[in-house]
Amino acid sequence: MAAAPVLVAIPVVVIMLRLYPLAVRSLFALSARGTGATGFVAMSRATRSSLTGVLPAFALVLALSLASFAGMISGGITRGETMASWDTTGADVLIQPGPASAPITPAVMKAIGSVPGVRHATGVFSTAWVTPFGQPVTVAAVDPAGYAALVAATPFPSFPVARIGAVPSSAGSVPVFASPAAVAVLGRGVTQLTTLGPAGQVTVRVAGIVDSTPAEPAGGTFAVMALQALSGPFGPPAPNMILVAGSSIDGTRLSAVVKNTLADAAVTFRASVLASLASSPLQHGAALIVVLTLVEAAVLGLFIVLLGLALGSADRELTMARLSVMGHERGTELVMAEAMPAVIMAVVAGVACAVALPHLIGPSIDLSAFTGTSVPVQFQPDLIALALPAAAVLALALAALAAEARTLRRRGVTGMLRAH
Repeated sequence: MAAAPVLVAIPVVVIMLRLYPLAVRSLFALSARGTGATGFVAMSRATRSSLTGVLPAFALVLALSLASFAGMISGGITRGETMASWDTTGADVLIQPGPASAPITPAVMKAIGSVPGVRHATGVFSTAWVTPFGQPVTVAAVDPAGYAALVAATPFPSFPVARIGAVPSSAGSVPVFASPAAVAVLGRGVTQLTTLGPAGQVTVRVAGIVDSTPAEPAGGTFAVMALQALSGPFGPPAPNMILVAGSSIDGTRLSAVVKNTLADAAVTFRASVLASLASSPLQHGAALIVVLTLVEAAVLGLFIVLLGLALGSADRELTMARLSVMGHERGTELVMAEAMPAVIMAVVAGVACAVALPHLIGPSIDLSAFTGTSVPVQFQPDLIALALPAAAVLALALAALAAEARTLRRRGVTGMLRAH
């Protein structure tokens, strides 16, 4: 995997070296139509330069490929850790009452909803049911309105939750949204589910499919129905878990409210799960490798830029001196205009490598080993990982060229004074 950026960069550099003379000649033709002399002189010098002089610039392709590759790896690991945290809690906070906890009542839900930072809080009654053939199905009974608001505040796929709150049909069936595995068990018709406890039996029909949902974040064989459909002798059962969504939730206050209302309930914060994943030894080591790769790419890019400037410095100094004698005062623009086509072509080649990498090696790379989740985490293109190295290389090249132009100009002025 580590050799992938190099193997992709080599053919891209070969192609760009073939295209570079054509691009420079096109720029020369455009500069010849202009009124200024700077672009014309710069492009004429670029067309006469051999490819050996621009090879260092194209070596930037390797640095860009390494930087974008490391950035995409880092982005993939971060996405995987975030996915794993959502798969663990289902929401920003998961509250699970213990054996000694009091029932989850509307008063408890109101107290939790009043905690600073909490935007949505909804109760879920999750139990195991079986089909007439003994096949297990986990059913999450929710309040449609509250659950829809919570789903919208999470990255889980939304679905028309209001449809599960519809009035049962004439046959008495209850609409449910089911996972693909549950659909294979329940079928598309009417099916009876049975469970222990006051809910007893319920006849359901699949109204739609959902792959994962906050009440069942890890997927599996599950169905989501309206809590109101489970009307036992004393009404719908009390929820046995609470899902909370919000930003900047006051964790201390929330934990205190849960302790006062639900006694030994377990409170799991998604932020804590994410922090534990990111700080594990494997993830820490992977992050360190990524940082070292980025530093290596930056040092390599700096060295290549300086090497390219050093190789062409003597010729540019001679040109600057001649232009100074002729009274041309735009030496800085000349130096930049002459060197930038190769740098820009190198950046284009580096971006092409970064775009091609995920498509060539992405299907064979699974980053789940670095994220603490069994869910496959694919290697994907990352716009930030592409833009930052390219912008850094351009900024570095511009700064180095500007510094060299000022140095050459001072030398040219000094030489003229000595000649007089």
